[in-house]
Amino acid sequence: MRRSSGNPGEAAVLSAFVQADFHVLLPFGECRGQVSYVGRADIFGVFFPPSQSVYLVPVGLIESECRLRLEPARNNQRRRVRLASEYEFAAWTPGALANLVAGGPTRAAVSPLG
Repeated sequence: MRRSSGNPGEAAVLSAFVQADFHVLLPFGECRGQVSYVGRADIFGVFFPPSQSVYLVPVGLIESECRLRLEPARNNQRRRVRLASEYEFAAWTPGALANLVAGGPTRAAVSPLG
């Protein structure tokens, strides 16, 4: 059986949640393709293999595509730039995640300290 290319990333994100003692419910290993997740999910878990880093991005912040920058733009552009450091897994508290799931403000308006 051929392994889905997304499985290692999904496993890393799931592992980060489990190690932080979160309860996680999700379908695992399905190829989801290009579909809208608005109303179907609260947050995207993103795994970056070279640094073994996990980032959490609220679905509501994503229009059609989202890219996380590891470093600031050289021209100091800030508009429409999402720095990966602002979405690091460790910055999210259980309270901030619960607020997001309950329909509260997006990550940009939530304190990392919950």
